[in-house]
Amino acid sequence: PEVFRDKIVIVGASAAGAFDVFATPIGELTPGFLIHAAALESLLTGRAYAHPPGYLAHVLVIGMALLGLAAAWALRSAARSALAVATVVIVYLAAAALAFQRSDLWLPVAAPVSALLLSFAAHNLTRYATTGRELRQTRQALSRYMSAKVVDYIFAHGGPDQLRGQRRVITVMFSDIRN
Repeated sequence: PEVFRDKIVIVGASAAGAFDVFATPIGELTPGFLIHAAALESLLTGRAYAHPPGYLAHVLVIGMALLGLAAAWALRSAARSALAVATVVIVYLAAAALAFQRSDLWLPVAAPVSALLLSFAAHNLTRYATTGRELRQTRQALSRYMSAKVVDYIFAHGGPDQLRGQRRVITVMFSDIRN
């Protein structure tokens, strides 16, 4: 018929009993002809989603893992380093969403974010385990030469860092007093 001349017509069934439904990111049950229509629309408009080069995913994973380690190592405070990691995750997710919206570029999200979180968690757990062991060893060494009360005081007021000493300007008076 004349109505269909120079037109693209897609015929399909949308009934659930037609068994032509598939899971897509849009919905659990999407009729197959809608998937074909979306692919055809992408081809006709020249707007297809692009994947980045293969090496970029590896670079992102390694880079995010290094960022997680750097945050845990450089920022000694657990709260500050966790805040830095959360900021990196939010910035990366926003950048991935922006790249998808503006450039139709589909950046990997799960692997880089997982690498960041795993490296951050692994470093913090390792530091927690080794610091605990070092503190126990220091406490044992100090208790050989000092009373338990002095050792408790040291750990209650700054820990072993307090033993490193301090630089101060002081005045010392020596006198020789005899009978």
